[in-house]
Amino acid sequence: MRGMKKPLRQVLREFPAARARLLPGGHWLIETPRGAVIVSATASDWRALRNIRAELRRRFGR
Repeated sequence: MRGMKKPLRQVLREFPAARARLLPGGHWLIETPRGAVIVSATASDWRALRNIRAELRRRFGR
């Protein structure tokens, strides 16, 4: 997760089963059991982080 912004790293700590990798275009691909989630590499806006967290909760069934 090198190069990932701290707020996005903190969101991913809530979901230890999620695997993240950097795509060539500068986005992060987050693998979940129910499919992939692609997010901007600069997701530092609190609304964007809230939406990412909500999507991961849906994907992990929480």
